[in-house]
Amino acid sequence: MKCGQWMTGTATTSSRVAAALCLGLLLSACGSRAGGKELSGQGSCDLITPGELSGVLGGVFGAGEREGAQCLFASGGGPLPRVSISSGIRTTTQPTGVGVHAKVENTEVDGVAAEQISTRPRGSSCVIDVLLVPEDSGQVFSVTFNGTSDGEESCASAKKVASAILGKLQG
Repeated sequence: MKCGQWMTGTATTSSRVAAALCLGLLLSACGSRAGGKELSGQGSCDLITPGELSGVLGGVFGAGEREGAQCLFASGGGPLPRVSISSGIRTTTQPTGVGVHAKVENTEVDGVAAEQISTRPRGSSCVIDVLLVPEDSGQVFSVTFNGTSDGEESCASAKKVASAILGKLQG
């Protein structure tokens, strides 16, 4: 079928239907949210509970403590691992902390676009920004995992937490 042929009488009905469906799919993807998921005014400490965090990572985590735009969860068994959650802030683009000498890498969490930085190969920290709507900084949440293992394992742990949060978001 030639371009524009579907709008004229020379295309078959099934060709017109297929073209209309494709056009509809393309238009519905414009400006869409990641699987319809969105942050709806939740604060950083509302995105995951200590019990959910313990279920995902094992161990015991204390209540989240709000520190600015972040919510910090510390392990009950010592200073590490520690998890920080933030919403509405892209932390992989901030020139502080774990990202000072790290390269931002594109990745995905459950099929949703994300960015990560880590202190690999020797460090033990990883930050993942989940971009629910890449062009809307208000529709991003971040998970920072500081552990006792290498950056690879820290990123795997951060992705597990991000996946648990995605599973809870409305949409």
